[in-house]
Amino acid sequence: GGCLWAIAGHGGTVTEAAFSPTGRTLATASLDGLARTWSLESGLGLQVLSGHMRSCVAVCFSPDGSQVLTASSDATARLWSVATGLCAHCLAGHGASVNQATFCPDGRLVATSSLDKTASVWSAETGERLHVLSGHGDFLFSVAFSLDGQSLVTASKDCMARVWSVSSGECLQVLAGHTYSLISAAFAPDGLAVVTISYDYTARIWSAFTGQCV
Repeated sequence: GGCLWAIAGHGGTVTEAAFSPTGRTLATASLDGLARTWSLESGLGLQVLSGHMRSCVAVCFSPDGSQVLTASSDATARLWSVATGLCAHCLAGHGASVNQATFCPDGRLVATSSLDKTASVWSAETGERLHVLSGHGDFLFSVAFSLDGQSLVTASKDCMARVWSVSSGECLQVLAGHTYSLISAAFAPDGLAVVTISYDYTARIWSAFTGQCV
């Protein structure tokens, strides 16, 4: 139950931390605008990921562990090399803070959600924006891929979640029923259901294919 390492070095609140797939490296994001990677064998810093112009609010590793993905209130996400700490792509196009960014399970695509009321799908290889997912009436707070990488679910302050086709960017289902802002949404492992959680004190389970609350 003892603390193994005290990871210190940021100049602001640490907003998120993520383990690499191997469990040997940690990535952190901070309000100081930086992300950092750390060795969990020594507790020492490895790379400082510097480039965002405002707070860094989210961080995750690619499925193969070779890249780190960050999201920032500067309205961009960035892809970084774990080995060098260099920025491979700046994913620019949102009109407001990007509050979440995630890889699809095979690592080929990235999805971002933003306070500009949209989500976006990007190529992780080229940084090109492939789809803009528009339809929500208020801020987006989360975005998540299905395990097969074919669908996305977004959660919004407009009290709704939406299921989208990754290949076309088309909205497939609108999950409406909560009475207050959503916090997040995620797919079940088999992709058949979606769970949403809300500030209305409830969680709901929905069919991903009919949009009905089950």
